[in-house]
Amino acid sequence: MTGRERALRALNFEPVDRVPMLAGFAPHPEFLIAASGEADFWDHPAETAVRAYRRLECDMCPQLVLPNSRDDFRGDVRGAWESRHAYASPEEVVRYVAALPTPEQCRRDYDYEKAYADYVARMRANQELWGDMLWLDGYGQPGFMQYSTFGYENFFVALAQYPDDMEKLFAREGESARLINEVLARAIPENDLPPFVYGGQDICGERGPMVSREMLGRFYFPYLRYALEPLNEAGIRKVWHCDGNVMPILEPLLEAGVDGFQGFQTECGVDLAT
Repeated sequence: MTGRERALRALNFEPVDRVPMLAGFAPHPEFLIAASGEADFWDHPAETAVRAYRRLECDMCPQLVLPNSRDDFRGDVRGAWESRHAYASPEEVVRYVAALPTPEQCRRDYDYEKAYADYVARMRANQELWGDMLWLDGYGQPGFMQYSTFGYENFFVALAQYPDDMEKLFAREGESARLINEVLARAIPENDLPPFVYGGQDICGERGPMVSREMLGRFYFPYLRYALEPLNEAGIRKVWHCDGNVMPILEPLLEAGVDGFQGFQTECGVDLAT
């Protein structure tokens, strides 16, 4: 049984010869060099990582996380995000949102055929790279992780102080995500690709959601449901990567059409027995 076969059987709740092993989440050059046997990770990082995971007998990769430099994953990640964003205030965020294309403009300008061709080509190239391991690609979701662009304080204060303005951001995000998923809903069955996709948003910290469920119920979950409808209707199953204590938002994620989860953090209070 190849890794790809094992992973697909597990995703379909079919018997396997052993528990499938996940690849892609060890972004440490020293580890990947040692596991792959390659002398220098930086010459060809993706290929080195794939060889490492192959030698480790992994079965599936839904996301290849690589360091960008030798200094990645050192220091304060939040501080790095805060120092590099180009927005000085919540009001600047609101002005940025006001200038975005409307959902109607996004749909009008979307090139379905190019997006279709690009997706199929990317899937084939990545599956060729991973060989006997299963590659899963992403899907469209409204982006909650805007704090990485705007800065934590700017983003969350803008949500609280300018809710009507900020809802326009998520309306546009929902439309853009749905357009992607309309392409996937057609491309996956027409090209006999595995009917599974992987993605997610870091919405929760160790104490639960970063904003209230009421706020998520207005800004996020309605647009997530809208975005996922094409995949739901096509029978394409969606795996959601979840960080932090995701338990308070499991129900609305399931109601939106999420089929499974990856990345539960029991150290953040997630109780898998409940």
